[in-house]
Amino acid sequence: MNGEPRPTAGTIFLGLAAALTAAYWVLTTLTFHLVRSDLDPCCTTLETYTTGTWDWWAQSAFVVFGLGWIAAAISLHRTLLAIRGAGLAGLSAGLLGVSLIGLGIFPTNAADTPIAATLHDISGWALPAAAFSLALTGAWTMRAIPKWRPLAWTSLALGLLSSALIAALTIAPNTFVDTAGWWQRTALIVLLPTWLTLLGQRLARSRTPAPTPQAPAHL
Repeated sequence: MNGEPRPTAGTIFLGLAAALTAAYWVLTTLTFHLVRSDLDPCCTTLETYTTGTWDWWAQSAFVVFGLGWIAAAISLHRTLLAIRGAGLAGLSAGLLGVSLIGLGIFPTNAADTPIAATLHDISGWALPAAAFSLALTGAWTMRAIPKWRPLAWTSLALGLLSSALIAALTIAPNTFVDTAGWWQRTALIVLLPTWLTLLGQRLARSRTPAPTPQAPAHL
């Protein structure tokens, strides 16, 4: 035994909740192509799901997925509390979740108010920034724990790649007119849910708080 505390029910619950919300997000976005024939995967973005038929369902998927990242943020902060950088990693994960919620409840369409449109744009810019920050701070924090090191490098790769794709689509949307849908779906339906699922599973099996390094005993 290494003296590490037993897992708490709260950490297990939050980790499992994060993984389940990722599954709900993926199933919902994929099912939308069966109920909405007007959504061409190559050219339409996921934000268009939140307007028109079944808009409430799409909005719920954004909100639930965002709440999953917030659950991971809380659990991540609690689990890695003793490790430098855990606070910033948790904050980044929380911001990622909030930005997804913002994209869901403030859709862009002709009826939007200026405030709603502004909040949507802020959420759109915050999403890649939060993913990039979490990729770096999460990897830096996780690498301090041997059992977390494999996830640290996987998290870094998933975070950097997803943030790069989302940022590129946000900065230069006209460059990807004919393929924007595919690139965005790669980032939001493949990379981000995979990242959250792996993180949630790791958190559900973690012991919290992480043990503080002990100084050598004096003879």
